[in-house]
Amino acid sequence: MLFDIQLSLDKMETIKCKACGSTDVIVQDGYYVCQYCGTKSLSDSQVTRNPQKQIPVLPKNYVCPEGALDGLFSVGPNEWVLFSKGNLQNQASTGQWRFAEHQYDIVGEASQSGWSDLFGWDVKGKPDSRDTAWYTPSIEQWGYVLKKRCVMSDLRFAKAQVVGVNGLILVPDSWNSSFYTLNKANRIEAGYTDNVINGTDWETYLQARGAVFLPAAGRRNGAQVFQAGSHGYYWSSTGGSFGRANCMLFDAFNLDPSDGRGRSNGYSMRLVCPVKS
Repeated sequence: MLFDIQLSLDKMETIKCKACGSTDVIVQDGYYVCQYCGTKSLSDSQVTRNPQKQIPVLPKNYVCPEGALDGLFSVGPNEWVLFSKGNLQNQASTGQWRFAEHQYDIVGEASQSGWSDLFGWDVKGKPDSRDTAWYTPSIEQWGYVLKKRCVMSDLRFAKAQVVGVNGLILVPDSWNSSFYTLNKANRIEAGYTDNVINGTDWETYLQARGAVFLPAAGRRNGAQVFQAGSHGYYWSSTGGSFGRANCMLFDAFNLDPSDGRGRSNGYSMRLVCPVKS
């Protein structure tokens, strides 16, 4: 089961979510539902009669385009995407766009070659439209990936340090816990050093199986970059009022899939493409 059920001294029932540790769990339509992370499990009466775990049905024979990681992520009911192989980068002098060579690559301050990877929300020229192969996830999709996905391993994310870079690991819907042990999974208060992963292990056991790494690239204000290595800010495609837009952010103590920020801030962008059979 995904939930621990305990009886206290006064015989009151306590239900604890195994995915995130929250006790904010309700029974809804015959299921235990964690109100914090969205994990859902059969209630006791149904577990007795039908203990098999629900396994998500994933698309088969889909096309993995160039530049995409081969790991399926559900972003809504019956809707899947593939993540790009690295954060979006731009060279303003030539107008060129590309994905970072490695998932853990960070440009930060402007490089001598002129490449940058922290953009304002309404940056012009980015490949960011549902009419093209790549787009920025909406804030609802970020929330679904982090909180609501039905995954085989009960594991959706973990904070980590990959090749010396702090960030957030997302594992695909088909992830099996036997692939690699990730400590304090689905814990928003976990620290980066709870999972220290070298380059060989990352490429062999995680990336090769579709895992995504979002580096904590910080934020840009004008020409200066702040909080690189400690905070990750990732734009969504969801706008807001009064010059604001929504982003997903994380640091060593927090994870918020729906934060609102000023559109002029320079944040990371990680694009996805829809799965096509």
